[in-house]
Amino acid sequence: MVFELIGVRHSARYSYDQRWLKDGQMAEFSCVEPEPNAAAKARIMKATNDLIADLHGVVNVIEAVNHEIYVAQ
Repeated sequence: MVFELIGVRHSARYSYDQRWLKDGQMAEFSCVEPEPNAAAKARIMKATNDLIADLHGVVNVIEAVNHEIYVAQ
């Protein structure tokens, strides 16, 4: 994994916002007032993202076990 890419701005390093994945916070604009329940929504979005990530991991494990069973036959 490459951590320091030459000639790449740190802000343009990822094609998606890392804050969204880590904290559940969406990008904000200064011209729009923040929602009063934004913190609660961020917690819900992060929990949903974590759940989907865990589900993806479980699917990968099931597929790997299924492949091992196929190979063992």
